[in-house]
Amino acid sequence: MTLSEHYADFKWIKVKQYKMNNSLSWEDRYRDFDAHHVEETTFLIAEVRKLARQIDELNSRQCPQS
Repeated sequence: MTLSEHYADFKWIKVKQYKMNNSLSWEDRYRDFDAHHVEETTFLIAEVRKLARQIDELNSRQCPQS
């Protein structure tokens, strides 16, 4: 199986879902949601970097540079 076949679907990415706390003020909910967004974005960037490293490793094994 190729990497593109393995990652053809988005379901392999397990992103923590945001759960709104209705007991907070709208300002605190906004800050909480914003913090979640930053955490989610940071996680996704790390996943992309991990995939890029895997591709680099596979490419270097298949086509070693002289």
